[in-house]
Amino acid sequence: MTLLSTLATLACVAAPQSDPQFAEPIRLMAEKTPLGIQKLYPSPRHYDIDRDGSRELVIADLFGHVNVAEKTGSGPAAWGPLEPFMSGKRALKFNNW
Repeated sequence: MTLLSTLATLACVAAPQSDPQFAEPIRLMAEKTPLGIQKLYPSPRHYDIDRDGSRELVIADLFGHVNVAEKTGSGPAAWGPLEPFMSGKRALKFNNW
């Protein structure tokens, strides 16, 4: 290590760290229902699943059910109803058990 890199490392380690500031949490809603309710270990993803240029909220759970909510307005909490993601005429489900 050179003297300069050693000093840079010490400066980063010795610099006081301020406490992070977080905004108030926002509960995401699917119309009037909290997203992920009655799901065991919901795993949300923000993804353009139908390739229309806007991202949907995709939520899967421990039992392999995959649901999708479309954006209905502005703001992070404006989502439509949570509906099963369809594969053809059947709801997509992964067999986790």
